[in-house]
Amino acid sequence: MPEQDQKEMQQKVQKYQQLQQQMQTFEQYKEQIEAEREKLEETKKSLEELENTEKGQEMLFSLGSGAHVIGELKDDSKVLVDLGADVHAKKEVSEAQRLIDNRIDKIDDTKQEINENIDKAQEEMQDIVPEIQKMQQMQNTDQ
Repeated sequence: MPEQDQKEMQQKVQKYQQLQQQMQTFEQYKEQIEAEREKLEETKKSLEELENTEKGQEMLFSLGSGAHVIGELKDDSKVLVDLGADVHAKKEVSEAQRLIDNRIDKIDDTKQEINENIDKAQEEMQDIVPEIQKMQQMQNTDQ
């Protein structure tokens, strides 16, 4: 097999490996955002339950990382919402729900983009495989 063909085959194999790595990265990122989406869904459910809770009722409040504290609900109309960069703001429960819904929508959009990138990488990989196989057959017949 001529040296030029050998280089071309190496480039195609490298491209295939690069696409595999990209797909793995996309899959990992997709798992991360799916976990974030699940947390947001739990938060949304908690906000819905809060609407059905009366002031003065004893509740279990999450401190994060599986830690909770029992407390009494003082205000059922407002919650503190993380706006990002360690900034929090008091929001009406309905506004907090809208913010959560917006975050879920953004995650869904991002997940769609990731799926499209995965599909594109798979298509490219499927196009490269026959080319590599053909080059390998040519190499084997030259020997």
